[in-house]
Amino acid sequence: MRLLTRLNLAFGLLLLFLLIVTAWLMSTLLLDILIDSQRKEMREQGRAVMLQYMGTGSSHSSGTNRTVDLVTQIVSPNAHMAFLYSNNNAISLPVSNEEYTEIIQNARELALGEGNVWKGQQNTYLIETIQANDYSDKLVVAAPMDRLKSIQFSFIQRMVLIFGLGALFALLLSIFITRRLVTPLSTLRDELHKVQNRRFSEVQMVKAGGEIGEVAASVHKLAAELDGYHRTQKEFFQNASHELKTPLMNIQGYAEGIRDGVFKEEQAKHGLNVIAEECERLKKIVTEIMLLAKLDIEDGIFAHTEVAIHQVVARTIEKLDPLIIQNRIAVEYREDDTSLDAIIYADPDKLIQALLNVIANAIRHARSSVVIRSFCKDGSIVIEVTDDGEGIPEDIVPKLFYRFVKGHDGENGLGLAIARAIVERCSGSITAENRPEGGALFRLSFPLQNK
Repeated sequence: MRLLTRLNLAFGLLLLFLLIVTAWLMSTLLLDILIDSQRKEMREQGRAVMLQYMGTGSSHSSGTNRTVDLVTQIVSPNAHMAFLYSNNNAISLPVSNEEYTEIIQNARELALGEGNVWKGQQNTYLIETIQANDYSDKLVVAAPMDRLKSIQFSFIQRMVLIFGLGALFALLLSIFITRRLVTPLSTLRDELHKVQNRRFSEVQMVKAGGEIGEVAASVHKLAAELDGYHRTQKEFFQNASHELKTPLMNIQGYAEGIRDGVFKEEQAKHGLNVIAEECERLKKIVTEIMLLAKLDIEDGIFAHTEVAIHQVVARTIEKLDPLIIQNRIAVEYREDDTSLDAIIYADPDKLIQALLNVIANAIRHARSSVVIRSFCKDGSIVIEVTDDGEGIPEDIVPKLFYRFVKGHDGENGLGLAIARAIVERCSGSITAENRPEGGALFRLSFPLQNK
């Protein structure tokens, strides 16, 4: 059964249950109110009769007809039936309605009984007994329950009609609301099926509000990330084969040339140097690929401890001195006062490796200078690396940290991917963008460690 059907069915059953309970309670309450009102009216009329009766000063035997007339004037025969009970005799009203016959026949039982309700063969009656002051005479007033139940039934009919219309409106409103809620979920389910089938590029943004909208946005973002990783995986094998194929072809060409005697003396020596350089290049590529694989799947390679940012940056710059001198680039490190004692929780050696890759990349692409800044902001320590080079091509900015993605004069496209993996394993983040005045800006952010 579909979710929409289940929700509407559950709401309909709950609404039906509530309406039945409410109708039963209200009808019961109404009947109690009608009975109380009826008894009050019966007592008032009975007391009026007794006051008039006791005020006549007549004996019971000679005043029978007068008493009957008195009761007739005060008590309406259409609503109630009343009779006087005196000296074991019932002085009855001359009613023509046969339904009161059983009342007269059971006058003694009603007059001497203590019940408030009497159930006869034809009907059920409310009974009120009004005692005279000398306790010798009683006025018994009886009212059939049919009239009250008729009022109750009429009320129930109207109430069922009103409740039915209200329930219909509520059910239609429920269907509309649940449809608004469930339709985005159904659409989101279809989009998740696309993710399940690896059709990441086909996933569309589901328009919805509230928590469902947030989940839809997360799914769309996840699909975009997975699509990027899926494409990167394909590009990885293509680029890896290309990066490995080029040095292998150089090695093969010079090795065959030396073996066949094509290269001799100086040419052979040059060929051996090329082979050694290409082997070193292959070694570096394989080492970085293995490092990336370890960063992705292994936890034991990180040894986290408290790290002072200014010390890590200073050590990184020292290691880059040969490259700085070779490229004749001025490197300046500016520390904000708030970052002098900044401590983060990370692996210092891996963090230096990440900074080496980022700063070395800036040095290779800078024209004359590289500026490194560190400062604290919103509970984090931020390291910014800027250069005055040509900047990053806009088409590769979104995928700059993917494997084998490299810009102009890049090496093998693995350095920034390694930097990103290390930074994220240290609970940080890294981004790259172009500066309006020219050059690139790399920003690394790490949460501060409480002292």
